[in-house]
Amino acid sequence: MKLIQLNKMFHALVLILTTFSIFSAAAIEVTDLYQAKVAVDSQANKDRNQAIKKAMAAVLLKVGGQESVLTNSEVKRQLSRYNQYLTQYRYERDSEQLFLVAMFDENKINQLFQQQNLAIWGSLRPQILVWLLNESDLNREVVAESAGLPWPKQVNDFSEQRGLPLLLPLMDLEDSLQVNVTDLWGRFANATEEAAARYFVDANLIIRISNSSLLSEQDQQVACEGVLCQQPSWYAVDWSLLAERQQFGETYEGSDVAALLSQVLKDVASVVYQDYALSTDLNNELLIDVANVDSLTSYVEIHQFLTALSAVESVILVEAEEQTRTFKLNLLGSKKALLASLKLNDQLQQYIDPLVGEEPGANPVFYWRKQ
Repeated sequence: MKLIQLNKMFHALVLILTTFSIFSAAAIEVTDLYQAKVAVDSQANKDRNQAIKKAMAAVLLKVGGQESVLTNSEVKRQLSRYNQYLTQYRYERDSEQLFLVAMFDENKINQLFQQQNLAIWGSLRPQILVWLLNESDLNREVVAESAGLPWPKQVNDFSEQRGLPLLLPLMDLEDSLQVNVTDLWGRFANATEEAAARYFVDANLIIRISNSSLLSEQDQQVACEGVLCQQPSWYAVDWSLLAERQQFGETYEGSDVAALLSQVLKDVASVVYQDYALSTDLNNELLIDVANVDSLTSYVEIHQFLTALSAVESVILVEAEEQTRTFKLNLLGSKKALLASLKLNDQLQQYIDPLVGEEPGANPVFYWRKQ
């Protein structure tokens, strides 16, 4: 697209960006990826060393996003050398439980991933609103944190352990008036997005827990073990993720809801990870155009912004024409991973002509949103 055409569309684009930026601004930069908090029995050397090793494993899982990271043979060896990665630690006490908080060297952790060609999940991650729906004998409700059930805490713990920003609805008066449980249970995208509008999240996750309608007829018979059928012991749990598109997950059945919920959360983390993880065994280059660089200050800000992206290894300015600057980005991964990451930030927004679409072979065009 010619620059003059872009300039004519600039004012219209500003309005578009203003309209949609509230959604991209919901992304969370996870700042504690390289530290972990684990329970410890005492401050004795043996307990401390075991806790530090466990904390390093937790950090590797947060950075890598996949449990398979911990099965890598070299990673296993390096876990036994945890002190070479440790930068500092401290103890904290919460009620009667003692915790050890350990911090690890970011550069050394990243080098380990690069040496083993393991993907790194960047620090900018989508915020997801989790609708926990419980169906008990066909009575359905949204599970709030105040409900007294263990599932909200399990979601929050998983969020902290994996560095995946998960948010639970408040279910206050406003939610009670806005939320239609039947629509949520039906997993209707439009109704779900309307119910979540106040939270400005990147995606909605609907998790359905049922002891009745989600079970097959045979499983419903299993669920009623007692003569009076008063203590159901068999459950079905499924999930649906609504982001740019709606995805439906597998249905799991069993007697342990916590185990079923844990599997669902792992599945969701894996789906999100596939969009945002950065493969270190790729050496890709991408040319992008930033079309509204009107000052040295803007150029410096854009260069610093691009350099700071976890998907980008290096940035080189290769061309300047009027207000357009062309940058060559050396990527730690694919173009898809970079563009997915940029969608979570409202400072640099891609422009695609709605009439032409993406032109094959053309550089992606972006606009810098000044602070």
